Amino acid sequence: MNCRLLPRQSLPAVAIAFCLTCMALTSCSVAASLPKDAREISVVALQKQPIESVLFIDVRTPAEYASDRIGDSPLVPISEIEAGAGVEQIKSAIAQRSVDAGQPVTVILYCERGFRSARAQKVLETEGIQSISLAGGIRAWRQQTPRDRDAEALQELNHV
Repeated sequence: MNCRLLPRQSLPAVAIAFCLTCMALTSCSVAASLPKDAREISVVALQKQPIESVLFIDVRTPAEYASDRIGDSPLVPISEIEAGAGVEQIKSAIAQRSVDAGQPVTVILYCERGFRSARAQKVLETEGIQSISLAGGIRAWRQQTPRDRDAEALQELNHV
């Protein structure tokens, strides 16, 4: 039996088609993990909003948090939020900030790119906690604000 698979000239086209298929499947699975009705705000829109008191909460891992974070934002990993203990930590942080600021607090959740913070936002919403996911996460923040300008940028956001 004579069995020919593909002519040698077709191999690059097949390889490209395979790569495109893999990328499409990967992007679909990532997009499907985002809650469709998650509330989010871009860094630019956040900087234009008249907000009285902002509380950033980092939902990444401790290792990610150690490498970079927005100001003095507390770390409450998504795994802890989804387990329930993190929800209590966030409630406590909101209560403390409300007492300190003397007014309502706007909770901004962030992660690396915005996927985990969108998931966290949905969990908090079911617990009655209003929050917003930072679109693009800390990567988007860093495109607008270098690390050494965090304090200044946060002070501009908190019109207290």
